[in-house]
Amino acid sequence: MTFNIGNQQAGIINNVGRDQRISGGQQVLVSDDQAREAVRRLRDGIATTPLPEQAAVETVELVDDLDDDLAVAEPNRSSVAATLERLTRVLASAGSLATAGAVLLGPIQTLAAWLGTMGEPVLGLIGALAYAHGGDCGSLPQTPERAQHHLAVGGTPARRQGR
Repeated sequence: MTFNIGNQQAGIINNVGRDQRISGGQQVLVSDDQAREAVRRLRDGIATTPLPEQAAVETVELVDDLDDDLAVAEPNRSSVAATLERLTRVLASAGSLATAGAVLLGPIQTLAAWLGTMGEPVLGLIGALAYAHGGDCGSLPQTPERAQHHLAVGGTPARRQGR
């Protein structure tokens, strides 16, 4: 059996050739330490990603906020979720999710997985941007204007189709 699968974006992906039975559910487990490492990778990725001046200042501040939120023994996940969503929107509207690709998407997805259901809006935003470009995050908007347009019309494919 051969699978010809393009680009998949998810915490858990099961590609099976026949029947699959899952009992008890599936989940991605990300530790607090892995989340902290994701923030470090995100900071490194942003440092090497060309950004407009205002976006650069804002992203550094937001990553600092993520770092502060995760530095405590019991991180406030709702605060991290809000900051991560804002950061993702800033990077998307600057066109940087397209140009940097996995350097930024990997750590963002790790943090979203660590957040569990609170990370779903971020994954949905990434998914909406990818859907708008044929399911390929590598073809996300290349200009801030195109990114802003896709953020404005964003949402799930079903919502965009009026369902």
